[in-house]
Amino acid sequence: MVKLTKILAGACLASALTACVSPAPSRDTVEICDSSGCSERSTDSATFDPSTAVPNPDPEGRLASLTLAAESDPRAAFDLGLRFMRGDGLRQNSWEAIRWMRDAGERGDLRAQMALGRLYLTGLEETGADYNEAQRWLSMAASRGDKESAELLKEAEAGRADEQAFQTRLRRWRSLYTHPYWYRIRYYGYWTPAYRYYRFY
Repeated sequence: MVKLTKILAGACLASALTACVSPAPSRDTVEICDSSGCSERSTDSATFDPSTAVPNPDPEGRLASLTLAAESDPRAAFDLGLRFMRGDGLRQNSWEAIRWMRDAGERGDLRAQMALGRLYLTGLEETGADYNEAQRWLSMAASRGDKESAELLKEAEAGRADEQAFQTRLRRWRSLYTHPYWYRIRYYGYWTPAYRYYRFY
């Protein structure tokens, strides 16, 4: 009786182990749960649609028509630059705004020259003032009779002179204090010949 019990127990254990190692039946569907509930779907079904994740910033196609107009007319180029600057009907993009305003200013648009002079005088976002560029654009606008640009041109010239004086002082301070300081400090140790190991003082 004991022997029969051992045989039956061994058979049960063998069948249990066989059940554990047998491959799982292949499934053609998988249960997917989303906001509409849970359902069985094919294993190759897609649940992510990238077109809905990042919406089209220009669904009406305005940018193409504005760009076409800007390429032929400097006034339209300045208008496109303003739209990029403000994010008006387009995704806000300061780099594109400056690019189109410069294009308009180089083709002689007075409003673009005035705007660029002010932008470079005050700086934009993380970019600081550029007095050389401000002087360039304000000179163009002032030469065409814009009185406000003539006044701002004086500010740009003063800022440029201050910047040059600052850079001169900075070069002097670096040569007198910064450079000698770093080369006066001793290292904590030194490398032996052939750089085999580092020896401390």
